[in-house]
Amino acid sequence: MSHTASADAPGTAAELLRLRTHYFLVHGMFGATGPYLPVFLRDAKGLSPDSIGTIFALAQAGAILMPPILTLLADRFRVMSPLVMALFLGNLLAMSGLGMASGFTACLLAVALSSSSNQPQGALADGLFFTLQRRPAARPLTYPSVRIWGSIGFLCTSALVFLAATAGMPQPVIGVAVVTAALGFLNARRLPRTLPPTAGGGRLPTIDAARLLLRPPVFLFCLGTGLILFTNAAYYSFYPLYLTEVVGFAPRWVGLIASLGVVLELGYLILFDRFRNHLSLPKILAVGALACALRLAILAYLPSPFWAIVLQLSHGLTVLGAFIVPAMYLNTLAGDTFRSSVQGLYVMVVPGAFSILGNVVAGQLATRGLRMLFEVNLWIAIAGAGLIALAFQMERRARLSTPGV
Repeated sequence: MSHTASADAPGTAAELLRLRTHYFLVHGMFGATGPYLPVFLRDAKGLSPDSIGTIFALAQAGAILMPPILTLLADRFRVMSPLVMALFLGNLLAMSGLGMASGFTACLLAVALSSSSNQPQGALADGLFFTLQRRPAARPLTYPSVRIWGSIGFLCTSALVFLAATAGMPQPVIGVAVVTAALGFLNARRLPRTLPPTAGGGRLPTIDAARLLLRPPVFLFCLGTGLILFTNAAYYSFYPLYLTEVVGFAPRWVGLIASLGVVLELGYLILFDRFRNHLSLPKILAVGALACALRLAILAYLPSPFWAIVLQLSHGLTVLGAFIVPAMYLNTLAGDTFRSSVQGLYVMVVPGAFSILGNVVAGQLATRGLRMLFEVNLWIAIAGAGLIALAFQMERRARLSTPGV
């Protein structure tokens, strides 16, 4: 009991440090692998672009049920740190196995385990933050002020891989990822073991979350955001190969170029509260969707080293529109009994499902040319931005037609 009480003390500086460190290490896993894993699978494991796309798609498919299952456990049984510890341990085993893997099947199994461990982490972290934020004794923190440590973690681990590769370290992706997962496991031991209890909520939290996501404006919002994330699958999986194959950068520069966007992302997160003074969440989402389309247009029609780097200027806006603001928006609609579950179900049906489909299609299109891949995805992103705008227009009309609103 003494450990739980000290770890769960509301609003303490130690608790806040652990939460920020958790975001740092969760997204640090993505930083250690995301910019480099496609190139690692190609160069170190000898896989073709369509095999890489298939691996990412199947790995996502294997992990698609993990976020709603883990967040259901979190909401139903009000448990947190044991779940997070198990996920970091899974990633440690997965990345260790990938280092020793040989051939398509072995790489697929390792990446699938890593994806299954990564997928629920963001939803659980967001559910934890939004739950702790609502406690009466909680500090008045905004989501971006804590989530920014995830971006810092991504940047730091990505830079570590670059430095390790430059120094000639064998398989630097594996080394940095394994150390990050181990640190994440140790930090998770000091996160709250249990979440604050809630009153009511007889149904399964996932059912309440599903009813929310099926409301017409929210459904359209999810569909539009899903199309944006469909195109993000092509960007994140094949932008590293675009840098090396189309515009001619050496593989060791890939992570550093991707990190430039993350550095600028920090500025967007720091200034987020100022954005909110001038733009509503729907408008920030729309701007982020258009930034995704602009990025794809540059890749499709301006193939040069200069423009391949310049497009990183829009990265912060794409992160706000595709990842930060959707979590905040859904939290404004969720009840206390399914606050984590709505994040987990959303991750499954939107980022999860659309990323699977996006990776399958991207892998096939990439064999016909990376520029063609990004051109097709440009029009899909434009359609997604249109659906997001329509969703919020429907919601606005519904509010205006409701008496007393």
